[in-house]
Amino acid sequence: MTDRSTTVIMDAQDFDEDLVRRCFAGVTRHRAIIVTSGTDQLDFPLPKNVSRLHLSDGRVKNRAQRINLAAGAAGADGTEFLSLLDGPAELTDEAIEAGLRVIDGPQQSRVVSVLPFVDSGPAREDFAVRGSSGPAFATRPRMSRGRLLTLTFWQWNAVRGLDEKSTVPNDSESELVYRLTWMGNSVKFLPPRHCLLFSIAPGEASAADARFCPPADAVAIRQTRATVEKNKRPIRNLQSWTYPSNPDRPLVSVVISTYNRADYIKDSIDSVLGQTFGDFELIVVDDGSEDETVDVVRSYRDRRVRLLTQENQGIAAARNAAAAVSRGFFTAVHDDDDIMLPERLATSLNAIDDEHHASYGSWVNFDNETAAMVLHTTKQEFIHGTVFTNGQSPGHATWLVPTAYVRRLKYDETLSSAVDHNLSIRMMRSGVKWQHTGKIMFLRRIHPAQVSITDVSRQKFAAHLTRFTVQVPASYENIAELKEKSKTIGWPGIPEKADLLGHLAPYLPDHLVYRTMKVSAAVANKALTLDKLADTGYVLGEVDHDNDRKFETGELLDLKIRDFPVLAEHGITGTIHATLRRDLSEGRETPESGGQWDEAYAVSRAISDRVPTLLKALSRKGREPALLLLPGEADVPVNGAASHREWTVVFGRSQAASYNVLGYEDISEADKRLNELSPELRGQAFLVAEAPLTEFIEGARQDA
Repeated sequence: MTDRSTTVIMDAQDFDEDLVRRCFAGVTRHRAIIVTSGTDQLDFPLPKNVSRLHLSDGRVKNRAQRINLAAGAAGADGTEFLSLLDGPAELTDEAIEAGLRVIDGPQQSRVVSVLPFVDSGPAREDFAVRGSSGPAFATRPRMSRGRLLTLTFWQWNAVRGLDEKSTVPNDSESELVYRLTWMGNSVKFLPPRHCLLFSIAPGEASAADARFCPPADAVAIRQTRATVEKNKRPIRNLQSWTYPSNPDRPLVSVVISTYNRADYIKDSIDSVLGQTFGDFELIVVDDGSEDETVDVVRSYRDRRVRLLTQENQGIAAARNAAAAVSRGFFTAVHDDDDIMLPERLATSLNAIDDEHHASYGSWVNFDNETAAMVLHTTKQEFIHGTVFTNGQSPGHATWLVPTAYVRRLKYDETLSSAVDHNLSIRMMRSGVKWQHTGKIMFLRRIHPAQVSITDVSRQKFAAHLTRFTVQVPASYENIAELKEKSKTIGWPGIPEKADLLGHLAPYLPDHLVYRTMKVSAAVANKALTLDKLADTGYVLGEVDHDNDRKFETGELLDLKIRDFPVLAEHGITGTIHATLRRDLSEGRETPESGGQWDEAYAVSRAISDRVPTLLKALSRKGREPALLLLPGEADVPVNGAASHREWTVVFGRSQAASYNVLGYEDISEADKRLNELSPELRGQAFLVAEAPLTEFIEGARQDA
């Protein structure tokens, strides 16, 4: 019977039938997946325990993507262990099981095994087995470039598989081994004492195999290592991963502990579901709420949202309960009344490297009534000295820490406040090294009901108590030394510091801001996805007559925080603009409150985004480019223009205006053409240059 807990994966691109059969003739107790892409479909029968995964998707372009998709398919089918065969070799059940013996368990293992290929050049009788102690060699086995790498699916998922943008694509497994060690795993190299894994040398099967058997010389190994060590981040494929994430095996568990937060928790959850990085689960622990908090959480249909309920036991007990059931390798902390910024998880993961196990960052407090903002940050390093100097620890809702550490050390359930301060210091004292991201991670809502206001005395006492426990074992000389060291640690530079509101207003709660979003391409489809067909300010369709290309952009109105998860789910991107509601001018920005959009105002909104791009394309040193907008129905001579485009601007419910857009490298040329027009046509024309663009838009706004 085939053991389905272990799956062997091999990239069989360009392999023939004979080579595939030689690779798996000795495998009967374990299953295998061979993967190909493009036109290479391996149209021949396979052994029963070997399945074929053919990827016809044009996006699959390299070996790492093929391996990742195959590993993901195996994981979705329940595989706990992966054996990656990185070249043609005569695989056996004994070779697979030799690797499995050194691995402790599917989730606890911190060991990966590597069984090198043996060169099959010498005669097979030279590798005679004598007795039960293992092979005795008449000819010493010579290692070949290639290996069987065995690891748990848990380990593979924690680093997100092979790097799909690797700079060493022909040695992806070596790179993977380095990254696994950076995550705290040890590597067990298995010498050929109990089994042999013979490589299939180039020429024995087909010429295509030569690419899998480069010489295993020291120079090549050093080159691979030098290339790999240029990027010490173990977790790759954060922005895009060919393998679709499995909700049952997430990389990150986001944990929210809540109590009577029905008014705020929806914003909190929506901000998490709006992350650009989507490989997470969201665990919400309700600590005995007496309002509608549980009903709000249960209203979500996203598989990633998990609700735990318990009698009121305090925040520490709630977070420990979440840690006990978390499925993510990492835990990211979030609070029930705060707003997580869209890049928060990706930024946190990107800060993990070969020296740091956990990450943290800065945050911004905002007043829930006025939107006033205050930046909060901690020093670039979190060590004993920083605790002695100012008592600071990483902001709780900026944490990204391995879940195993939270389970092992736990939150102190004897404390009602400052439980985060206590745990972070105990983690630091246990050897956990923290890395500051240098970024703002979330917006902290300041309101009368939050713990830091209602339980301020206990929070301060708990923080002082924890700080005292750190100081007690240290001598005065040691404390002084650590304080001096702390003085050399700098503060992170936060680029948004100069204009917090300008950068972060789009993420404030709906009652504080009114949002619009400019999107490009398939505007109507995106509006339909977001249920914004009735809230579309304009759609600008452009035909480039010079290059026979089409372009489309538009503005969606009244975007809500609840729309952020939809943007993330469908990969819709664009520029979000937010205006404080107190600054809105008589409904001008909000048609729902009575403002009407006429042609001039709709065109001004459309060109405010598109015109700068066109002017930049026309820019030449020492000259000032300009655009001439003329009615679309007019017979316009285009000779002398550097570019010719046609615009159709749709606005309101069914109104539209069309324009011919002539581009000139210098405003004098555009002005000359304008003066050559008939008086009637000249009166309908717009001359737009970079310098007066703002004035033009404001003029159109006032006319409207």
